[in-house]
Amino acid sequence: MKVLLVHAGKGSEYREEFYRFEKFINPPLGLCYIGTYLQGAGHEVDGIDLYMIDSNQELYDKFQEKPDVVAIGFPTLMYNEAKRIINKCRELSPKSFIVLGGAHVSFQIENSLDGLKPDAIIPFEGELPMLKLVEALENNRDINSIHGVITKESHQYIRGEYIKDLDTLPIPNLEIFNLDRYFKLQRYKVNGINSFAISGTRGCPANCKFCVASSVKKHIPVRARSTEHILIEIEYFAAKYNTRDFWITDELFVQDQEKILYFCKKLKQLGNFTWSCEGRVDRLTKKTMETMIDAGCVHIQIGIESGDNDTLRNIGKGITTEQIVQVAKWAQEFKISMNGVIIFGLPDDTLEKFQKKYEFTKLLASYGVQVYFTLLVPFPGTEYFERAAEYGISIHTFDWSKYNFVNSIISTKNLSRDEIMAGFVKCLQLKETIYSVNLDKSTEWFNFNYKNNDPDTFLTALEVKKNDISLVQENVLLQLQNSVSKNEEFKTSHNSNRTLKILDDIFINTPDYFPDADWIRFILGNIATILQDYNTSLRYYSDCNPENLISEKNQWVFHYNKGIALNNLENNKKALKAFNKALTLKPDDSKTVKQIANITRTLNNL
Repeated sequence: MKVLLVHAGKGSEYREEFYRFEKFINPPLGLCYIGTYLQGAGHEVDGIDLYMIDSNQELYDKFQEKPDVVAIGFPTLMYNEAKRIINKCRELSPKSFIVLGGAHVSFQIENSLDGLKPDAIIPFEGELPMLKLVEALENNRDINSIHGVITKESHQYIRGEYIKDLDTLPIPNLEIFNLDRYFKLQRYKVNGINSFAISGTRGCPANCKFCVASSVKKHIPVRARSTEHILIEIEYFAAKYNTRDFWITDELFVQDQEKILYFCKKLKQLGNFTWSCEGRVDRLTKKTMETMIDAGCVHIQIGIESGDNDTLRNIGKGITTEQIVQVAKWAQEFKISMNGVIIFGLPDDTLEKFQKKYEFTKLLASYGVQVYFTLLVPFPGTEYFERAAEYGISIHTFDWSKYNFVNSIISTKNLSRDEIMAGFVKCLQLKETIYSVNLDKSTEWFNFNYKNNDPDTFLTALEVKKNDISLVQENVLLQLQNSVSKNEEFKTSHNSNRTLKILDDIFINTPDYFPDADWIRFILGNIATILQDYNTSLRYYSDCNPENLISEKNQWVFHYNKGIALNNLENNKKALKAFNKALTLKPDDSKTVKQIANITRTLNNL
């Protein structure tokens, strides 16, 4: 049978809403495993990833090919997009059988059946139930009695089989999706090489009340692949894709001390690799970290969550602030990159505990840990969703598109939504962590944060980190561009010279192989144009390839601003060419179109 796997999202047309926050960009491994399993049984499998990679039109073209089965996987945030995709499939390929999977539908079976109206849902692990479903459809057998599959007719779930020995899984075929596009978009490549993702475990043994992964083990046990099986996959991908860098997606890769030490020993025997992983601070010892680094580990992501031991105990984290600080000190000693997340809006958070988060953030930053911030989102399946009232949590919306970590969707017994948001924003504005800001124009806090924005704050952050080209620095650059454009006094003050000096430092320190080099040069050029230093803006633009700016909107802004600079420098011929190019990209601002038309008319008459 022809099976189309779809990773739901808005489509590559909206890539920039999400791209700036994705550090590791790889094909969706869960769907890749399911697709590979089906291919092994002789079925024809194709994939479309609408989360930044492929366009909506490419999906519609696939629907026109009339696949027998369309399998859609999506997180809670993409519920509305999944609904849109289902409706479009019904329109273009009405005979396709639509099946849904992923964490959201696994914990919201009835609501998903009623709200999305698929033909079936496969909760939790998908390979075995999916194969049985496809074979039953192919042979016109009854599908309502398949364990692990809930159909629109049966509305009955009997737990299906799961893969007990993960070593029996095939190496996932990443080329089911458009792999080259992932490689092109990957950020922070070590030595400029592509990276791939490895999954060594299914499930998580921890008991964090805010995390979906901790809830899955109530339905399917935690299992791990053998070290040998993982190493075979690493070696295979390294040879096939000429890469020596990988990211281990497991929540607790360092859980088993003997296993991680053995893994490092065997990995070294395969040659030089660089890799990143997640780890719990209570499982990281000094010896373990030294061994990991010696085997090529360059980055560890840890769970921080709070700066208060009572809170850490109450949320089921099972770690202490002392353990977090100790691991941060080792990271500084060994010069390894480390980051972690602090959550705002936990059930026992208070304004006083927010202050502890601020102080703890500063302490960790002093050891070089990049601290990121998020708001508590009680996802379906988590303890904080299923038993919200018991924990004093009030969930104010079930609009799943708001479940994105930066919208305040809850209040607690101690704090209102506004108080949680205010505490979150205050932490984002800390000088020590301003380069850890997450930026999303679609969120409530963006406007909240920008009511009193100050270009000098962003300049200070850039000055401190001018030699550290990273995601967070790009976000601050973008904030600086927006704040400078709105601050007339700043444009004519002494700060403009300071700004241009900082911009030049960043320009010099951005290597050509850096994935976002063109994006950085584009923003630098925009800021220089705003400050009316047109020679400098042209210098930045001349080193920027506009085709790498992802969206047509950014491309026309590039050509328009370049035209403005050239026009002010009285290079009329080149200015006219730039403006004409901007017009071909169809700016969506009618005022801008009219302005360009007037300028080009004037230039043509010269």
